[in-house]
Amino acid sequence: MALMLYLLSTLLVLEIASRTILHIRWLDRWVLAALPLVEAGKALVRGRVLGPIDLAWLREPHASLRVAAGVELLSPRILYDQWCQIIPWRQAVRAAFAAGEWPLWNPFVLAGEPLLGAESPALFHPLHLVSLVLSLPMSVTFVAAATLGWSALWMYLLTRDLGVRPEVALFAAAAWTYGAFHLFWLGWPVALASSAMPLLVLSARRVARGPGPGSIALMAVAWGLLMLAGNPEVALLAGFLAGGVFLAELVLHSPDRRAALLAAVAGTALGLSLSAVQLLPFLDALPQTAEMAARHEDNGAGLVAADRATATSLLLENILPLALGVDPPGVRVQRTLEPSRAAVWTRPLGVDAPGGRAARSLEPARATSWIGAFGLAAALFGLFTASSRWRWMLAVVFLIGLGLSTYLPGVIDIARVLPGFSMLRPRYGALWASFAITLLAALGLESALRAKSRRGFLLACLAAAVVVAGAFVLVSPYFGERGITQHNALLGLAAALIPLALVAWGFAARPIAYWVMALAIGGLLVERQIEMGRYYVDFPVEQFFPAIPPLDELARHHEEGRFVALGQAIHPNTGTMWGLEDVRGYDPMALGRYVETFPIWAPGSFREINRVATLHPFLNFLNVRFALTSAPLGLLPGWKMLRQGPGWLLYENSAPLPRVFSPARSRIGGTSEERLRDLAGRTDFRALAWIEPERSGVADGEAANGPCDVDVARRGYGYRIAADCEKQGWLVTSIPAWRGWRASAGGTQLAGGIANHAFVAIHAPAGRSEIDLAFRPRSFYVGGALTLAGLLILTAIAVVRRRSWLPPGAAEGS
Repeated sequence: MALMLYLLSTLLVLEIASRTILHIRWLDRWVLAALPLVEAGKALVRGRVLGPIDLAWLREPHASLRVAAGVELLSPRILYDQWCQIIPWRQAVRAAFAAGEWPLWNPFVLAGEPLLGAESPALFHPLHLVSLVLSLPMSVTFVAAATLGWSALWMYLLTRDLGVRPEVALFAAAAWTYGAFHLFWLGWPVALASSAMPLLVLSARRVARGPGPGSIALMAVAWGLLMLAGNPEVALLAGFLAGGVFLAELVLHSPDRRAALLAAVAGTALGLSLSAVQLLPFLDALPQTAEMAARHEDNGAGLVAADRATATSLLLENILPLALGVDPPGVRVQRTLEPSRAAVWTRPLGVDAPGGRAARSLEPARATSWIGAFGLAAALFGLFTASSRWRWMLAVVFLIGLGLSTYLPGVIDIARVLPGFSMLRPRYGALWASFAITLLAALGLESALRAKSRRGFLLACLAAAVVVAGAFVLVSPYFGERGITQHNALLGLAAALIPLALVAWGFAARPIAYWVMALAIGGLLVERQIEMGRYYVDFPVEQFFPAIPPLDELARHHEEGRFVALGQAIHPNTGTMWGLEDVRGYDPMALGRYVETFPIWAPGSFREINRVATLHPFLNFLNVRFALTSAPLGLLPGWKMLRQGPGWLLYENSAPLPRVFSPARSRIGGTSEERLRDLAGRTDFRALAWIEPERSGVADGEAANGPCDVDVARRGYGYRIAADCEKQGWLVTSIPAWRGWRASAGGTQLAGGIANHAFVAIHAPAGRSEIDLAFRPRSFYVGGALTLAGLLILTAIAVVRRRSWLPPGAAEGS
């Protein structure tokens, strides 16, 4: 089913692109459709999961059964986020639809958070929407394969638009798709977003050269795909690059600059409207997060230039992929060597930022600009021989991207002053470098095939071989400390040099261009599979988060209360896979106020795993009913051991507070420090609640509250609250107070506020009332209306332009 869906959807997109953007020969269509199968074909054909789901078996209760279940640990630990963030997000989307809800709220992480507003789930991206017809395990494989397919298609179209022949465009498509940056991020929103960057650049070029409804629609689609992919940092880089291309084309080739500027504004606006249903909820949620506050506080402190030794180390990794070393399965290798041992190889774990602040650690440059040794040779040749003016602009883009990804002094200083770049991870600069070197390689190959300088091309191949061999010699003394055996080191070197030599021989022999490029593509794919084929392994569907004991029982009782795990038990977020509402989380979109309660019950950095070490009374307030651990615990009153199994113990709380309750007293006023200090020492959360009313004019002080009899029932992801109050008073919830929660009774919206520093409070009227509490952010409805309007406009353009999409010469790729 997944293979059939992949083939049908890919061929349909190829047909649409051929009719509306640029004519694609049938042979080229089949090659483009087949390219992703090098990585994902076996998983699609055999019905297996292409992703690091084996790493989930490192935690209890799965860890103790891993050997008996026949699960091999084959995935490197660096793919961590895929199994504990991205796959659970996709499951949360499916759970929302299954519950008859719009996917606005995720109750399974951090006691609840926005799902659509998290953006990374990318749930409205076309590939994710299509994948909903598949089971979740097979949708993971389908999206990975289709991402590779779209990446190849858009790069093919861009390079053809630059005037290269189809054979060269196919090589560029393969080099871009299987480049180190794109292939490493496969499965993350990063790859989904970066796959659309060539299409955005193509649209910028088209708008500048021929403004009109067709080019506006193309730009709108490109922006829509980019923004719906769920990675704002890649969108920022892609937008800057496309803007630079547009300005260059505007100056050099635009027949009507005023019309082109207006068309660019219209295309961008239409594209943003297409993604508004996801973009506006994200922009609404972002200011409420701890991550946003931290990055504002950093104010660019993460953009710290590396010292010369570190920059050199990172640069070598962009030349020689095997220099990255090999992560043993399930293990993260520490790659910092003693300064005395490696003058050009030391990577400090932290660098003091200006002003003495500790900056975020420099991260491994695994997603580099490398596109293979032959790609490097072609790019070197293109830089000096291509006739296109693009070559010098591409050289600048490459150097800036490489400088960012290697934390190069000067480049980092410039990045600090660019809008939005102070919040950018510099490692993403490799996206620019990879893009630029791919296009330079395409221009170089086109120049070589025109027989202008075959000897010069052979010299470029020799230069690339010297660069690779030189990097190998420089880093070879440190292979042992990076987990690289002599056999693997020599294999990596051979994988780079042998295909390079074969393709150089092919050019020297002067055969038909198509067969030379077939040899080049084949050599590239072999090299890249040897260099990075170890990263993504496929696994049987049966190993995909099975509901083994006690998870099967917990899943049946999930509505009785929330869940927490301690020690080496279930990783935060992954409880989503069994419908467990965890109070922990591993998520960049954590609510800032909720994070401020972590020191009470789960000390640690919010950027890392939210770890719980003890059963603090605050968990009673959080409605935690079950706790799973990998070691015995000292229990608080009300807790008891419920079940025990190999490697795990399950505890039950007999008296968690309900999700909504009426405290005996309420206290209005006080500072954040006073509230948090009081909550940390409190054991009875029914006795008193801190309230911050949303309406002004409420006097500070403490008073008796209610009393109210409260009965709570679930309504989808919201609640129906039957409250009978002697007098008006506050109802307190353990629902994180994200903007968008609305309480109403009889059609009248009730006043609200924040309870206990971070949770929703409702001001209930006197008497009996039926209160509906639901998460309905206005940003979703406004964004949905804008997206619908954008779709209608795009449809109207398609109908009007159905017979004249292609600009003059586009069918020939001129």
